Amino acid sequence: MIYFLLPFTAYATGPSNVNELVRALNKIIINPLIYFMFILALIIFLWGMVEYMIHANEGLKRKESGQHILWGLIGMTIMVGVFAIMNIITSTLGVNPGVFNPQAGAGQEFVDLKLQP
Repeated sequence: MIYFLLPFTAYATGPSNVNELVRALNKIIINPLIYFMFILALIIFLWGMVEYMIHANEGLKRKESGQHILWGLIGMTIMVGVFAIMNIITSTLGVNPGVFNPQAGAGQEFVDLKLQP
């Protein structure tokens, strides 16, 4: 359950500023959670589609599968909205997403993006 904290303990140092903290929380906790919830909603949607086709002649099962399709679409829409809101919040706070560089030294996985004039 606590495995998401391992990157911090492996380096034995925490983020040095708020920008790094928000970036790390976004990368380690928030984005994977959003992806998981989106995939779960997609699975519910697809399961509803399969049920709808299999039970095309049964009225009650067809109505139930229609509800799965509806809730799957609602779930996917909410997760896309949450992802967009998180991007707006991080860009408003000035958190630079950076470029992930896994070959960098400890604590330097992200290379800040600088705009050239």
